[in-house]
Amino acid sequence: MTDPNRLRAPKTLLLSLLAAAAVLATGCGLLPEEEEILPPPLITPKAVSYQTTPVVRGDLVLQEDYVFFVSPSVSYALSFHAQGGRLKSLPVTAGQDVKAGDLVAELDSGTLKTEIRIQELEVRKSELQLQKLKDTGADATTVQVAVLSLEQLRLRLSLQKDQLAATQLRAPIDGKVTYVGSYAVGESVGAYATVAIVADTSRLRLVAKGSDVSRLPLGAEVTVTYEKKAYAATVVANGTTLYDDPDKTMREAAVLAFADGLPEGAGLGISLRGAFVSDHREGVLVLPRSAVHMQSGRRYVDLLLDGVRTERDVEVGLTTSTECEIVEGVSEGDLVIVG
Repeated sequence: MTDPNRLRAPKTLLLSLLAAAAVLATGCGLLPEEEEILPPPLITPKAVSYQTTPVVRGDLVLQEDYVFFVSPSVSYALSFHAQGGRLKSLPVTAGQDVKAGDLVAELDSGTLKTEIRIQELEVRKSELQLQKLKDTGADATTVQVAVLSLEQLRLRLSLQKDQLAATQLRAPIDGKVTYVGSYAVGESVGAYATVAIVADTSRLRLVAKGSDVSRLPLGAEVTVTYEKKAYAATVVANGTTLYDDPDKTMREAAVLAFADGLPEGAGLGISLRGAFVSDHREGVLVLPRSAVHMQSGRRYVDLLLDGVRTERDVEVGLTTSTECEIVEGVSEGDLVIVG
């Protein structure tokens, strides 16, 4: 007799397999379909835009500008040469008129003035004694000894007076005090320090100082501007002629002279601007200085040729603060990229 459970087992297995196949078939229909991969969009590059300037012909002027001051033609810087010391008096002020010999400054000399007075008395006593010897007919040897003694006293007196003079500064000319140092009475003043300057303000000139201005050539024409008016002046002194000037600051200076004297109203201390044209080129190829590049000693420009940026080596001539002359490398009308 056949077992019914054994007969049901294959049927059950078959049904299970059919159900699984149905699920698998249904599951494949549930998966998303693969999308077609699209090519990336084409991007059109932006057109490159350059700022250019044409090479043109023009004139170049190389101008040097200076500031000149109205200064006295003759001035003396006063200082204590022999020695420094403590300031006893400074009786002058800037702008004060003085006469030759007027006291400008004095150091404390201690008891030197009293010693000089005593020495003057000794000299006078010796003079009287010598005269008495001569009047009483003293022998020649005695008179000669008295003469030598008097000479010795006079030499000592002269030395003391020189020592006193070294402690005093006096005006060497009639003029005006144009500078007074900021010293207080009792303050120490060093030897050779300028205490005051006395100048002859009746004769004035235009002066600019500095190593650059001292190179202005003798005879150079300088255009001086004052009160919006232009005046022609000539360089009459520079570093080559002032190299041994007592005023060391003048050894690197340039001095101007006007054919008809200083402009009216240009007094002591007034500043005036002066312009000197050191070079001039006419009808040359000109570019902005910023358009010329330099790298490792090479100078070049960026030309725009048929819309393409192209480097071109150039030779540069006269150069000012803003422009430069192009001697070789470009032609008139070429477009140079500047930005």
